[in-house]
Amino acid sequence: MSPTPKTYAAKTSTCRGSQLSFWNVSCIVGPHRKTNLTNWWPQMYSILLVDDEPQILAAWSLILVNEGYRVTCANNGVEALECLKHHVPDLIVTDWIMPLMDGLALCREIRARPDLADIPILGHSAAPPPDVLQPDWNLCLKKPVAVSLFVTTVSNLCKRAI
Repeated sequence: MSPTPKTYAAKTSTCRGSQLSFWNVSCIVGPHRKTNLTNWWPQMYSILLVDDEPQILAAWSLILVNEGYRVTCANNGVEALECLKHHVPDLIVTDWIMPLMDGLALCREIRARPDLADIPILGHSAAPPPDVLQPDWNLCLKKPVAVSLFVTTVSNLCKRAI
């Protein structure tokens, strides 16, 4: 039995069962719940957001979609690797501390695969790991981060991906 449909207050969005449709974002928002958001704008770059906080995924997704990006979301590193089987993004933004597979393990997995190794990775964490752990991301922004800094950093890293 599917969950009760929910209506969200961002533009025209509805959730039917496990399917949420508006704009151009697809998010896995929980076990067996995938969210697809679609809009009519041509896309600049694609971004995979990885964070175990659904509010952060939703907020950054909406902001990035408004900037013209195509966004996919995952709740942890395991879900992110599953997403990467279906689509290779131009940029990955990941939290460090998450269940099942943290951001450092995710980065190591990505860098170990020749088909994914060159994707820029932006760490985005309230508690960034110490440098001695040698995170494999290109940059790290500490939460909370200003929207303007986040969007500028994403833009710069996407341009490097070309």
